[in-house]
Amino acid sequence: MIVSKAADHLPLYRQERINQRQGVFFPRSTTCDWWLHRGDERHPFSVFDFSPDQSRDGPDKFLKNYSGCLQCDAAGVYDSFFVGSRMTGAGCWAHARRRFHEARQLDPRIGQTALAYIAQLYAVERELRARRGTEWQALDLDELALRVATVRQERSRPVLTNLRTWLDVEWPQLLP
Repeated sequence: MIVSKAADHLPLYRQERINQRQGVFFPRSTTCDWWLHRGDERHPFSVFDFSPDQSRDGPDKFLKNYSGCLQCDAAGVYDSFFVGSRMTGAGCWAHARRRFHEARQLDPRIGQTALAYIAQLYAVERELRARRGTEWQALDLDELALRVATVRQERSRPVLTNLRTWLDVEWPQLLP
């Protein structure tokens, strides 16, 4: 179930139906409160942490001694972690992309422009995944991290700079 939720991103209503067919019932109201904390290539561990609700208490307890970068979704429970904190927030492009995809209905130009920038970032990440599986496969983690960071600085940073510049111009003109 954890793999279906966290790795396969299978919607909870589908998981609920699949589990019911197998005679197991975990309501969505329970599984939506399961937190998964993931590592990266240097720290390849994922930690599952259950919280009985979607309050800030669960992540707050788990992250009480953590400092550094925290990549998380846009759930409101994380907002206060980044105000005067020892943590820096890193958002999720999938969530940002979804909002711009939805915005196409209200303002196609804004939505499409933002999606075009995000598509450029996704293209860089696709290339990096491909290179990790082929030409960079034998590299140790330090060299791999250096190469990934170099490509992101060379190719993704200019896209992000252009996206930020564009957003700074467009944002004041948008309705709340």
